[in-house]
Amino acid sequence: MIAIDRLLDAACKKNAAELRLEPGRPARIYADGTYRDIDTQALNNEDLDALIRAVTPDVKQTEFATKRQTTFGITHRDAADMQVVLLVRNANPIMIVRPMLH
Repeated sequence: MIAIDRLLDAACKKNAAELRLEPGRPARIYADGTYRDIDTQALNNEDLDALIRAVTPDVKQTEFATKRQTTFGITHRDAADMQVVLLVRNANPIMIVRPMLH
């Protein structure tokens, strides 16, 4: 199982503008104008569901289940505030995490 903290750490370390998680692909970060795979296996729906549940508050999980999209904020290791976007594309969940600019 891939740990969400490991993925968020990698995104922070690379000053990524985005961390993108979707089934059938390894986790990817967008930095310096290009997407790069993080050294992970391709994610399946079960992996992604577990990663989504790890960071998503219950009320937002319910919203995602009914509306098939939601947005919320998280703080990673008391250092980085991030926006999480959950959506469904082609019947697959997608998780996008971006740093919040203050």
